[in-house]
Amino acid sequence: MTVHAIGHVNDHMHVAAAIPPKLAVAECVKHFKGASAHYVNHQPGATGSFGWQDGYGALTFGERSLPDIVSYVRDQAAHHQRDTLRSMFERTAEEDDAVKAAIMNLSQRTD
Repeated sequence: MTVHAIGHVNDHMHVAAAIPPKLAVAECVKHFKGASAHYVNHQPGATGSFGWQDGYGALTFGERSLPDIVSYVRDQAAHHQRDTLRSMFERTAEEDDAVKAAIMNLSQRTD
């Protein structure tokens, strides 16, 4: 795996990474979360209580988009300050659940 950029704000982070097709995204995220939580919890003065939330979001993109994605991730804090977010990069699990529920409701209609 190659990490191209990491950006964060107080409640979430983005990572732009190239993951070889033979590696599962879930395994990469599991190792990333585990290693980073271990690092944080073993810093001087740490309480040892840091942990990541369950779940994650992952997007795929082509190599031509990499410079734009890297720029967005590196400037994540500035995007949040200026409210210049790209909704496809910032969706939450709750928003995804709402979209799924709306789709289910539409599919069950018998108009």
